[in-house]
Amino acid sequence: MEHQEDDPANLLLAAGKYPGVPIREVAAQIKARQKAKNKIPSWYQDSAIIFPPALSMEQCSSESTAKLKSEWLKGDKLVDLTGGAGVDTYFLSRRFNQTCYVEKNPALSLLAKHNFARLQAAHIQVHTADALDFLKRNKHPVDWIYIDPARRNEANTKVFRLSDCQPDVTKIQETLFQHTDNVLVKTSPMLDIKMAVKELGQVRKIYVVAVKNEVKEVLYALCRGHESSPDIEALNVLSSGEKDSFSFNSNGESAARMSLDYPQEYLYEPNAAILKAGGFRIIGEYFNLSKLHQHSHLFTSNDYVENFPGRKFKILAVCKYDKKEIQAQIADRKANITTRNFPYSVDVIRKKTRLKPGGDTYVFATTNMDRRLILLVCNKISPVN
Repeated sequence: MEHQEDDPANLLLAAGKYPGVPIREVAAQIKARQKAKNKIPSWYQDSAIIFPPALSMEQCSSESTAKLKSEWLKGDKLVDLTGGAGVDTYFLSRRFNQTCYVEKNPALSLLAKHNFARLQAAHIQVHTADALDFLKRNKHPVDWIYIDPARRNEANTKVFRLSDCQPDVTKIQETLFQHTDNVLVKTSPMLDIKMAVKELGQVRKIYVVAVKNEVKEVLYALCRGHESSPDIEALNVLSSGEKDSFSFNSNGESAARMSLDYPQEYLYEPNAAILKAGGFRIIGEYFNLSKLHQHSHLFTSNDYVENFPGRKFKILAVCKYDKKEIQAQIADRKANITTRNFPYSVDVIRKKTRLKPGGDTYVFATTNMDRRLILLVCNKISPVN
């Protein structure tokens, strides 16, 4: 596309230069395409793909997370009840013989139909319908139902509680299980996991997905009649495309042994997916690590654990929360500061210690097992290629 790198705002201001051209629609498409460059790169490469409005682009899955989900589900028939932009539908469909895309917005379903044809996904059937209306007409059981409820209310404000999303999965779950034994529900990463499990029930497995250490999605695999505690898989997609993965059972976390100790040779910070998943004790037990404090969620050891799923550091010094003491350890007065279980913010710490951002030194402001405030001066250990 000739203008795909143009500023959409400037294009709107210059609308008078292009008489007869629907500039508003063109600008919206350029803006969506620019967002898709990193979010859905394989679609971005095809100039014939049409992208949805900004709101749909915001909620739709990225290509990397959609591909992850396609590794979890397979079978003969899949129904995506909240088709939207069709990104999840397309990638999930690769493991099914037949896929039904369901979307009540006619404009979105028309767009998806065009894109599926362009992507040569003839096995995807497009249905312009409300989710429950589609299910009423569906007479055949399906292997999986996928649902990603809209997280905007009538005032167009972001919401995350299940009862505020549309459709409310907790109210239609019985209907869903009349058509399948398996449902995958995508929720906001802000939703409390324990609350979601309690409200949903019959949760067999939970997937917490982070990309470059930022949690993007939390998904719940429901299985009809399932009663035991769910398994949890925390995944972090790295910049290289590889995945850090750690799995545990929710009951296993509460029963895990927790060892506390003072800072040793190495420091470990679990990735964001593990922290969101609540693996605060079991990760330490699994890798034979000690915590600095029950609520600090930082771990330490004398022997280096290379395959720990998160950031790893060599501890150079342990300081009190004192300007002179910390400055004596950092010659250039530059450090990357992280707080864990610490009463003061990074800005407050910088004002007190006069440490500037940047450099190769990392400082963790935290609380030790004796409830004392400490600053850990560290060097980050780069991953082995």
